[in-house]
Amino acid sequence: MSSRRVLITGGAGFLGLYLTDRFRKAEMRVRLFDLAEPPPWSQELGVEYVRGDIRIQPKLILLSKGWIQWFMQPLPYRGVPGNPT
Repeated sequence: MSSRRVLITGGAGFLGLYLTDRFRKAEMRVRLFDLAEPPPWSQELGVEYVRGDIRIQPKLILLSKGWIQWFMQPLPYRGVPGNPT
């Protein structure tokens, strides 16, 4: 396993799955951070999953220390029809 590590925020969705798969194939360590429950595939792919709210900055800063790459997923826009936020 490579020492290269990537943190993906909002990683529980489709794009997170795609990115995780690509990074794991490149033998990178992956840490996912999302407000949602961990998806089943996160355990299957052997990634670290941290559940939390991106708006809580101190936790996010601690999670990102030492991670050389960081992919931030877009947050859903409030007011979009069908979006419960």
